[in-house]
Amino acid sequence: MQIYKTVDSNNLIRLEEDSGAAVTMYQSGSVGIIIAIQVPRSDREEGIGTALLKAAEIEAAKHGIKSLESDFSSKVRGMTELFESRGYEVTETYPILSMDMAKLISNERVKKILNKNVPGIKFASLEELLMMQWDQLVEILDKFSIRLSSSDLGRFSQSASGVVYDAGGEPKAFVLSSEKEDSFHVDFLAAPGGDGSFVMAALQGMLLEVIAKGGAQKYPTLTAISANDTIKKLLENLLGAGNLNQVARVMYASRDLTPIDDDDIDIVEDITEGAEDEVRREVRTVLFQDNIAWKPAWQRGRHKKDNKDVGEADATDKSESGQEAKKAAAPAEEKDASTVSDFPDEFMSPYDMDFDYDKDEDETDGLIEEGLVRICEDNLESFESILPIDALYNLPRPYFRGLATGSDEDSSYIVYEYKDLDNEIDNKSQILWMNIRDEDAGASLISEYTHEIGDHDITETYLETAPDDIKKKVLSDADFKISERESDYVLATLDEFLDTPFARGRAPEYVIGLGEVGERQFKRGVGNCLLNNKKGVVEDLAYLPMEWFDGDVSTCVITDDKVSGMLLLHQLPSRRLFVDLLFSASGDAQMDIINMIRRSIQAAAKKYPHDTPIVLYRHNKMVKGLVSRMFPGKTADTVLSGKRKEI
Repeated sequence: MQIYKTVDSNNLIRLEEDSGAAVTMYQSGSVGIIIAIQVPRSDREEGIGTALLKAAEIEAAKHGIKSLESDFSSKVRGMTELFESRGYEVTETYPILSMDMAKLISNERVKKILNKNVPGIKFASLEELLMMQWDQLVEILDKFSIRLSSSDLGRFSQSASGVVYDAGGEPKAFVLSSEKEDSFHVDFLAAPGGDGSFVMAALQGMLLEVIAKGGAQKYPTLTAISANDTIKKLLENLLGAGNLNQVARVMYASRDLTPIDDDDIDIVEDITEGAEDEVRREVRTVLFQDNIAWKPAWQRGRHKKDNKDVGEADATDKSESGQEAKKAAAPAEEKDASTVSDFPDEFMSPYDMDFDYDKDEDETDGLIEEGLVRICEDNLESFESILPIDALYNLPRPYFRGLATGSDEDSSYIVYEYKDLDNEIDNKSQILWMNIRDEDAGASLISEYTHEIGDHDITETYLETAPDDIKKKVLSDADFKISERESDYVLATLDEFLDTPFARGRAPEYVIGLGEVGERQFKRGVGNCLLNNKKGVVEDLAYLPMEWFDGDVSTCVITDDKVSGMLLLHQLPSRRLFVDLLFSASGDAQMDIINMIRRSIQAAAKKYPHDTPIVLYRHNKMVKGLVSRMFPGKTADTVLSGKRKEI
């Protein structure tokens, strides 16, 4: 079959067949991104799509591309089969949601949002932003980890896309939306800080413009790619789950290229003047749901270097950008972990940054009522002989709280942490440490705890603690649902980790220690995690300095000089190593996670005694699956588990 190469300029490649069928792809370093495969309906099921995909692979290999990837809608019939027939691994990713625009606009909660005016918060449209100097706009986009050229921005609605600023003029949320033939589509909606009020302000700005453009009469439906659960929950809370329909899913296909020699495919160069501009215009206006394959422009740049325009070539191999692994530090000296004073001052002050969720000023008073004390930084020394050393270490952090019945050795106490406060819909609290001497003391603590969390709209409390009859009675009387089960916290020694297959082999050069990453790279990596709604088990990830984590043992994946994956650990005063975050946003996330674990285990073995315990908190399905793969059959301690709905 004869295939014509009609565009081969910079990193854009276009191949076409006589019938008008075409495949379009971008080259981004050693990665090829298939944007579209289009075959006329009358010529489908004739093998043309397979031939075009094969031709794309042959041409990609000539350009030094080592792997191909593509996103497409599950609604497109036959696309999964096409990719799988060529050896691609196809997985489901984000759901594509659809809402009735008339119901959305007439919803009472949405009406309140549309009529709400929050002093100091301003929505600036893309139209206004494009009047800025380009470098100013790039700086704003960079805060949201969006990499777009000026031509890419042209495909979005200029009035219904934009940024939300706070009272201080700082950009806090960004929305990109586009007009379709009979619907309006949200391409991108994010608030890296996770503040729901700014997300609401972005939706308000967008919807007001949609209404001005014709509302439900012009756009019967609103569609959106739900890239994280926060946005989905927010929409469900606004509309009710019954009004939010999942119409499809975004599918992701990828494969490594091997040498291809196919005499049936004849690629002929037939480049005409203006072809590149024509294809670029087509790419910018292609519809996600209706196109065979489409990767949104703001995602396409994930493999590219900073400040690169979409049209710039970048043939740097990923492996060439890796850095030589840093030599591990000498083994740490043994220290007595019995008191806080054994540790440096910085252990008691995890960070000194401003934080917008301050503890109440009256907490420094300590005394709540006779017999009850609120534990705070000012009176922490009084509890050195009472609280576990790890609780003392964490209490200065702003999400943590503590209550006690006094400051003597017979005191009862609870230490808890606020969770998901960036989610206006579902705020939680986790009781982390608990010691109840008698039922009266326990009842007083739980009563005061209930009063405290009432000020912060906590919807649920959960806990696990060493089982005993007094705790069980106190918690049951306070309406907690109680059961005894295996702990979610798994402890394994460094030796046990070294015995797993994960510890064998050598991690690639682009997997490096956190200590080799610059401060700016680290912050961008954290921003990438938050943008993807991932913060591991560290509520205050956005505010912790790089030094909080063990720079020798924590690991990063570097893709085109950016941090695209992170495995963050820190050592507790009890000498345990705690895994805070494990995340990758690269094209090969599963392999990157394995390599990060491999590199961290090997680095830890050079720094810590091999009997050092490592704590894995099985807080989601991914971690549970990972633990079961690493330690099949391993069990954790039996604990008393409790849960209570608060609102």
